Amino acid sequence: MFRMGDVAMRWLAQGAVVLAAVGLAGCAAKSRVRSEYDRSFDFAHHHAYDWDSAPPELPPGSEKERQGLAANIHAAIAAELAAKGYQQLPNGQPDMLVRYRLRVKEVAVNTFQDYYEYFQAGGAEGPQEAYAFGYLQGTLIVEFVEPSSQRLLWRSAVFVAVEPKGQTASIQEGVRQLLEHFPPM
Repeated sequence: MFRMGDVAMRWLAQGAVVLAAVGLAGCAAKSRVRSEYDRSFDFAHHHAYDWDSAPPELPPGSEKERQGLAANIHAAIAAELAAKGYQQLPNGQPDMLVRYRLRVKEVAVNTFQDYYEYFQAGGAEGPQEAYAFGYLQGTLIVEFVEPSSQRLLWRSAVFVAVEPKGQTASIQEGVRQLLEHFPPM
């Protein structure tokens, strides 16, 4: 024999499962990486790069924080490119120049979906800290340009959680995702 409380609890539990599944499916359908490229450029025959001479655009902070962030991004990009067979030619004739920028905004975490997006972006704090304090969401943009004309060859952007503790895992994962489909086929 069922009691009314048992039926209500079963309905609530089933409803919670359905809502969680719909919420997670909605998050999974979103792509965090956006890319575009010049289809006329033959990436297959160009494997030498150098860094653009312009300093990267980074969020405000102390000079030490900005240098550390730039070094983390720089190292992550260089490691991914090296793993793909690209070689840096600092004093040679590179095929492409690499530049990047990181734009940051404060994001409040008010719902489970907000926390899930924070976690997917590489956030390492627990739900209590994220709900209480929010987080810094960064948009990391990496571009490859032609050295002589500055023509944009490839651009990709990804959302990353910028951790105040100087953790580099979200930056490294963001760069890995950005360059996962580079060069375009």
